[in-house]
Amino acid sequence: MGVPPSWSMPTRCFCILTFTCAQAAIKKDGIWTGHDWYHVSSKIGVKNGIPYSKDPEMQRTLDGPMTLEGDIDDFDTKENAQRVKRVMEKDKFEYLFPLRDKVYTYEGFLKAVAKFPAFCGESIDDSYTDD
Repeated sequence: MGVPPSWSMPTRCFCILTFTCAQAAIKKDGIWTGHDWYHVSSKIGVKNGIPYSKDPEMQRTLDGPMTLEGDIDDFDTKENAQRVKRVMEKDKFEYLFPLRDKVYTYEGFLKAVAKFPAFCGESIDDSYTDD
């Protein structure tokens, strides 16, 4: 992006940063559109720029790092956050992390958990229950 040389350095930086942030939005279509593929022996493929697998175990691996978009204000309603709350109540969190910085709160921890639905989001097997 070119900016006029007469602009001050802070103005230039602001314009470049604004342009960069605007371009960072996730796009559904792009240069990857129409270039889908699947590698059978690796059990992984890409469809419209998104990795996927026909194998449930591999798909679970791919889904693990996926996050929910935006702020998680309703974190208490997320199943994985509820599961973590049953295992680690606030008192236990305070006990385990007494030297943490004040910015790291129990609520923030639960919001981070809720942001990653695959984190504590499923049972180990069908016979496992939370009770």
